[in-house]
Order: sequence, then C-alpha cells, then structure tokens
Amino acid sequence: RLQFVPNSRFNAAMDYRALWLASDRDAWGNTGIRDASGQSGNFVGSQLDTRISWQLLPGNLDIELGYTHFFSGEFIKHAPNAGHRGDINYFYTQATISF
Repeated sequence: RLQFVPNSRFNAAMDYRALWLASDRDAWGNTGIRDASGQSGNFVGSQLDTRISWQLLPGNLDIELGYTHFFSGEFIKHAPNAGHRGDINYFYTQATISF
C-alpha cells in the first residue's frame, strides 16, 4: 500500500491485491464461477485500487473518488462458466455528509 497525505484534509492511496482459490476445484466466492476439473488453475487475478479523498467542509462534507483495475488471472480466463474473461475497470464517487 502506498499512501500520500499532504495535509489533514486530503489523502490518496493505492493498494494491490492478488486473489487465489484455496483449491483448483473451488468456486470463486459466491460468483458461481468454478472449474470442477481444476484445469483452469487457482489464480483468480489481481487488482490495483486507487482512492483520493478530501474534506471539502471539515466535519460536514467528505468526497471520495476511487478506481480499480482487475487483471484477470488464468482461472477467470479459462473457467468454463466465466462470462467475461478479460480485465475489468470499476470507478466510484462517494459523498459523506455529517450533521
């Protein structure tokens, strides 16, 4: 994890995660994606998360922007019932209002 905090109102962070199945024949969580033969391997993939947050009105309004890129591993690329086999991008915005 890398984190950048230039002041008390702003911060940015970047995280990396790698995901494996416990066994080649496991399902990936509750997605239902599974290779009963085990031939797709157990490496699901990895993801790089980035997040920027700042307090626009300290104590009242916080804004956060985030982006994740999921790099599909061999399991996702080869599991027979995996719908999307390529990499995936996610983006979100969030506002927290406190009274």
